[in-house]
Amino acid sequence: MAETPDADVEYLEEFLARAVNDNFDVHFDDGSTTEVASRIRGLRKMTLEGDFKLVDDMYAKWQEKQATGGEKKILAKQVEGNEDEDTDWDSEDMEDEDDANMEDAPQLVKTPKERIMPKVDEEGFTEIIGKKRRGELAIEDH
Repeated sequence: MAETPDADVEYLEEFLARAVNDNFDVHFDDGSTTEVASRIRGLRKMTLEGDFKLVDDMYAKWQEKQATGGEKKILAKQVEGNEDEDTDWDSEDMEDEDDANMEDAPQLVKTPKERIMPKVDEEGFTEIIGKKRRGELAIEDH
């Protein structure tokens, strides 16, 4: 890693964000990648100096969680959209357009489908008619 800590943190942050996005299709907008990158940079510096106390403490805490079944955490939360966000269309423009008025649209009427009666030949076998032929037969019958 470079001699400049800020460049290291920026590189780690970008690397972590790309790895998480590529593997899990997740984007972080809360700044947590910067925090994690800073902690990684700090841990690396400490271990290079021979200080493994924080690593050992983190490992002990992890082992304890594994033994007790871990903590219950929310893995993801849904964020409600802000109404002030920019959109590709303007709602005022939609209200002014005459063709967007749906009050004049007629009600849809469901027409019953005519059932085609199966044909039975002289030997007692029922003739099977495919979907394409059903449409042709319905037209021919009328």
